[in-house]
Amino acid sequence: MPGPFRVAILILPAVLLSFMPGCNEPAEAPSLSSPIRQIDTAGLPALGDYAPPVDGGRLEIAGPDGWQLASRASGYAVRFRAGSDDPYPMILVKVEDSSTQQLTAENVVAFASSLSSDGSAQPTAVGERIGVLQRKRGKDPNTVDQILERLIFTTVLGGRSYAVELRTRQDRIEEHQNTLFAVVAGMRAANAGSGESADGEVSSERKEAGEEATRDAGQKELEEIFR
Repeated sequence: MPGPFRVAILILPAVLLSFMPGCNEPAEAPSLSSPIRQIDTAGLPALGDYAPPVDGGRLEIAGPDGWQLASRASGYAVRFRAGSDDPYPMILVKVEDSSTQQLTAENVVAFASSLSSDGSAQPTAVGERIGVLQRKRGKDPNTVDQILERLIFTTVLGGRSYAVELRTRQDRIEEHQNTLFAVVAGMRAANAGSGESADGEVSSERKEAGEEATRDAGQKELEEIFR
């Protein structure tokens, strides 16, 4: 029967080995300091022509190449659809005021929590554009039983929230998700304001004293962000 010293000698190398740097470690340890999902813009689908500026002339957005500019709908700044026979897949853009001025790596996690408390809102960067990605499901309002998949990227620029949403038929979101990322990556500040609001109406408030200067200041800020 081996003595206690021999048992200790046999065990010691195994103990030392388990504590040696690099042993029993995963090939890629997760980064706890960066919870932001990164989307590489290389290889994303091409974009078509830019639509007329939206959000009071602040922003220009292009749909995927070959997609059609859909008719305006209440509550949305612009819509793109892949074909005329089926409304889906479709990309829609919704614009709202935001208490946040701009999303950054420092505040995007808190912003994601404000959108969803269950952790389903994922901080995401499409190239250098930081935002929040959410995946949802909903019923097609034009049918009784059809389910739609929804992938929404929300970003904030110049105090304005832009929710870019992809809608597809059930179980087809992965097939088209790169078109959403391409549209997000292609967003840019408009060169000049048109005075047109997000829903296409000319705002009478714009005629009030001081509003022109405010809009111009916001435009300059957007241009700095997109530079």
